Amino acid sequence: MSDTPLVSVIVPAYNGERHIRQCVESVLAQTLADFELICVNDGSTDGTGSLLDDMAARDDRMRVIHQENKGEGAARNAGLDVARGRYLAFFDADDFAEPQLLEKVVRRAEETGADVVAYRVD
Repeated sequence: MSDTPLVSVIVPAYNGERHIRQCVESVLAQTLADFELICVNDGSTDGTGSLLDDMAARDDRMRVIHQENKGEGAARNAGLDVARGRYLAFFDADDFAEPQLLEKVVRRAEETGADVVAYRVD
């Protein structure tokens, strides 16, 4: 992971054990490799926190923040507080994306000079 990644991907998660693995794996499989993945475990009472820790131990582009449950907005803000990327991308814990997503949206932003690029995730 570089000191200043091109993209910071922020994922707030609360009791997302059912879907978080697919979300994280879809981010880690991106064709654009210059990103950091910041997952914020927002006081989950299921296995979300330990699952995220296990996944982060295997990929240095990923880090996990654990906090008491404060809600989705506060979890996103906790991710923003540590984000270092030039661009930001937000996923929910039950979202996943095609492998070229970050590459395509960064290219679009740079080609057009856009401040915001909107896109769909499943």
